[in-house]
Amino acid sequence: MSLAIKIHPETAQILNSDPRAVSDFLLSVIEHHARLLSANSKSVLKDSPESAVTLVKLSGFPKVCVKELRWRGRIHALKGFLRPTQGERSFRNGWRLREAGFGVAAPLALITDRRLGIVRGQWVVMEVIPGAVELDRYVLKREAERWQPEEKIALIRLFGRFLGSMHAAGVFHSDLKTCNILVSEDPPQESDPSDMGQDDAIVSGIENCAKDHPPLTPPVKGGDEKTLSSGGRGMGEGDLQEGRQDAIFSAVHHNKAPASGKAVRFSLLDYDEVRFFRHVSGRRRIKNLIQIFLSTPVAIKATQRLLFLNEYALHAGLSPYEKRETARVVIEAASGKKILYVGFNGDVREQWDSTPSSSGSALEKPENLSP
Repeated sequence: MSLAIKIHPETAQILNSDPRAVSDFLLSVIEHHARLLSANSKSVLKDSPESAVTLVKLSGFPKVCVKELRWRGRIHALKGFLRPTQGERSFRNGWRLREAGFGVAAPLALITDRRLGIVRGQWVVMEVIPGAVELDRYVLKREAERWQPEEKIALIRLFGRFLGSMHAAGVFHSDLKTCNILVSEDPPQESDPSDMGQDDAIVSGIENCAKDHPPLTPPVKGGDEKTLSSGGRGMGEGDLQEGRQDAIFSAVHHNKAPASGKAVRFSLLDYDEVRFFRHVSGRRRIKNLIQIFLSTPVAIKATQRLLFLNEYALHAGLSPYEKRETARVVIEAASGKKILYVGFNGDVREQWDSTPSSSGSALEKPENLSP
């Protein structure tokens, strides 16, 4: 088996390693990945005919995540001649998102087993974000900790802002379920607002979460895939006006002052499913919103979901009419359907109550909503 290794220039820095040692480390990671699968180790997160995911920790290096994309037959393999493979899309999209300022678990390397020009298997080696947990499990965890109502509202608003900003920037994820979004908390730190540059902007505490921020400039209508700047900021007309797009938002925990609150970061998973446009269409926006609605635990109540939609619409640059219509379509499409998400012990199915039905008035006055 002959393996080709594609390594990003920032990989050695992320691994805090000598660049000359990275290739040998990656080959050792693949070998250890195979041993974990053979032993059915607890470090195996997924093992299916199509793919396998493990966590690998080797001495002297940080823990990494390995996603193996397996051989799925000749017809599937031949598609690699017509379009980028799943591994290539993961590697490319992950860095496009990261360079544009969005949170992702950085793809450190792409390793390809190619025989006679046909891809027989690929491995994407990704960084592990310390303490990160999927959004659905994060909600369950905070519910078990009996989080305060204002904390829940803060997270809902912040996530609405994150998703709205993502769509305003022309980023669409075709499988945007809560299990494909990581939430991580940065340690509390003292900060001086006067030192905050645009690239380091932090929205601090519940006080700022509760304010009506000016809407973003609406993205330009029409057009196809957009080219993202590799400089880390520029994203054309859909760019944010309020600092970093991955949005390190500060949420107050346990009645701490806003300045010392923990910072909550959202990061995307499975970014081979991401596409980049000058404008995310209404159909695609609604698809993502329905996916979020039907994969969010019922601990997030109907009025809180309306609050999320309001914050989303504000930062997606929707007009009042678009906001009402989006809420109506999403709520009607999700009503009566089962919610499915990943709990700590496997898949969980729940039924949710879509009332109140007067989504328009609730969305127009989010400050009147109670947790």
